[in-house]
Amino acid sequence: MNSSVIIVAAGNGTRFKGEIPKQYVKINNETILNMTLKKFIDLDQIRYIQPVINIKHQDIYNETIKKLKSLKNFKKILPPCFGGNERCVSVKKGLIAISKLEDNPNKVLIHDAARPFISKQIIKNVINKLEFYDAVLPCINIVDTVWKIEKNVFKFLSNRSSYYRAQTPQGFNFKKILEAHLKNSETWAYDDIYLANKNNFKIMQILGSDFNIKITKPEDLEIAERYLK
Repeated sequence: MNSSVIIVAAGNGTRFKGEIPKQYVKINNETILNMTLKKFIDLDQIRYIQPVINIKHQDIYNETIKKLKSLKNFKKILPPCFGGNERCVSVKKGLIAISKLEDNPNKVLIHDAARPFISKQIIKNVINKLEFYDAVLPCINIVDTVWKIEKNVFKFLSNRSSYYRAQTPQGFNFKKILEAHLKNSETWAYDDIYLANKNNFKIMQILGSDFNIKITKPEDLEIAERYLK
């Protein structure tokens, strides 16, 4: 079976408030994007890696990616395609790019470039579960107390056991998720599982990891650096 992964790296990182987009920020002298790519490049189950980048970031992307050229499986990384203003537009463009390959995949994973600590075991678990399901969602339980606060009115979420925090990579039957994106008339979606659910995919949840953080804010870099110690 042919599995590929789309690495969504087209964002400007407005919440990060840095001089450069967060995916190109370095942690211990390696960019977040390269850290993420390296989690997939040596997995036998992954045939192709499709980066989706911002058209304005071509120079910094090329400078970043050339540092991986010495890796044995560098050829797995396809030429980047250019994303849109919304994440779902970027994912759709990545799916379309992969669909043009002669040996396009049976399974596709969609992963945030800003999640460099994804474990290879979770990646393998997602791929394996796609033998039996149309979509696979790694997620973790909410352990904190949750309040809904609107206009200074506090409402307590008394039963949080049915609520989960979604992570990536989310995995899909390639043809089905491509079709779902192509027929999506909206220019947004909460995530790709949202589209899968909307289109009645058979979805399986698996356990994610607290270490699989998404680097979004400057303070997340401090957490990331602690993980690497």
